[in-house]
Amino acid sequence: MLKSVLLLLGLAVAKGNPDAELQRNGEFNRYYLYNRQILGEQLGFNTTSVNIIVGVTTVVIVHGHQGTYLTSLNPDLRRELLKTENVNVIAVDWSIYAAMSYSLAENAVLSIGEHLATFLANQEIYPATLHLIGFNLGAHIVGVAGRRLGGVARITGLDPSRSTIRLARTDAYYVEVIHTDVSGISSNGLDVQLGHADFYPNGGSYQPGCWGGHDCSHNRAWMYLVASFRDNTFNANCCNTMLQKNWNTCRGTFLSMGNNVLMKFPCPSGIYRVNTRSSYPF
Repeated sequence: MLKSVLLLLGLAVAKGNPDAELQRNGEFNRYYLYNRQILGEQLGFNTTSVNIIVGVTTVVIVHGHQGTYLTSLNPDLRRELLKTENVNVIAVDWSIYAAMSYSLAENAVLSIGEHLATFLANQEIYPATLHLIGFNLGAHIVGVAGRRLGGVARITGLDPSRSTIRLARTDAYYVEVIHTDVSGISSNGLDVQLGHADFYPNGGSYQPGCWGGHDCSHNRAWMYLVASFRDNTFNANCCNTMLQKNWNTCRGTFLSMGNNVLMKFPCPSGIYRVNTRSSYPF
């Protein structure tokens, strides 16, 4: 059944079908709530949930291309978040489009992000309590959502992929980006500064312990974030230039990479390097 839906949607989008434009308007997104009282309640788009805890940080997690809300990024992040803090976690599932080719998934980024922004507004979540986290194309989706909402406290982009629609530092009061796979033509990540603080673990490519190609280094972005919630502070040094970052000669002030702090104060360059070990907690 799912394959049939994907095929029909893919053909419709490819042919420029007007009905596909409506389908691309994020209507296939699904949203699931987790906190210390609720584990996996599917939220309605237009109905405000009474189970969202008021007055605490709400973390929104958006997967990337070929992912779902059940892939490792989502359960690992929410598990560690709920162990360490009293928060709401909303997992976004846009797997209908994420399962398509990269170009078709990328074409859906704008509408999925806009739909997410409307959903969050409908839930009456105060933007200043929001931390939006996105991996791969999901980084650009949360950028669109933050841009449309306005006033979002923090966005974290996890190895944002190459896209014409991009996360920007103006999308939230504080935007943090973790780059882990930015070297080479076949790399998954985007080697461009996008945030107030751009972190380049081990220089931003070829992560220690990764011998199986680019996907391992790409996934380290969210693995480092998971580790930062409880097991590792990841104190990174400010780099004055990208050349210092590449040569591992950064000696500037420290800033912690990851975690769930809503506001940080990076150095003027916004470039940071931290060196990690090859296995968890890195």
